[in-house]
Amino acid sequence: MREIVTARRGRGGARRGRPGVAILGSLATSSYASAMPATAPEEARRSVAAAVTDPSLAAAARQAYDTAMVGAAVLALLLLRGRKAGAHAAGEPQTLVTA
Repeated sequence: MREIVTARRGRGGARRGRPGVAILGSLATSSYASAMPATAPEEARRSVAAAVTDPSLAAAARQAYDTAMVGAAVLALLLLRGRKAGAHAAGEPQTLVTA
C-alpha cells in the first residue's frame, strides 16, 4: 500500500474556524461574568479559578460557569447543524490509501 496526500484545497482553511472559536469564547466569558453576583470582586468575575478559591463565591462561580458553557455549546450546535460529519475543512490535506 502507498499513501497519496492530495493537494490542499484553498488557502487558510484552518484559520476559518478560529473566529468562530474566539466568538464562542467571548460569549461564554461575557455570560459567565454577567451570571456572577454583582457583589463579587472584579477578579472573581473575570476568572473562574479566582472565584472558586473564595468559599463564599465557589457555588455561584460553578453555576455561572455551567450556564456559560451550556450556552456556548448550544450556540455551537446551532452553528454546526447541517454540516456533514467528517467533512474536511478547506485547506486540510486528505490522505488516500491505495493498493
